Amino acid sequence: MNEILIIGGGQAGLAMAQRLGRRGHRPVVLDAAARPGETWRRR
Repeated sequence: MNEILIIGGGQAGLAMAQRLGRRGHRPVVLDAAARPGETWRRR
């Protein structure tokens, strides 16, 4: 299907990527941090 760009690799962005992936889309997650979910690790 379509490739979808998600800006923000926090909790909501990763959840959306997972949901879209299950529906057959190819999500691409962009985030300023080096690793996905990095904002939660620094809390």
